[in-house]
Amino acid sequence: MSQSLTNILSFLSAGNNVGNLFHVVDDLGRAMETLVTVMTDDEAAE
Repeated sequence: MSQSLTNILSFLSAGNNVGNLFHVVDDLGRAMETLVTVMTDDEAAE
């Protein structure tokens, strides 16, 4: 499991404050960016 997903799951189960929410949103953005890059690279290779 990716570190970003682990952080998101930890946040959701712990009920953290708003500052941590912004950190989790940043992690989610990075995970989405990685996913899009992998999907785009995969399509270009075909």
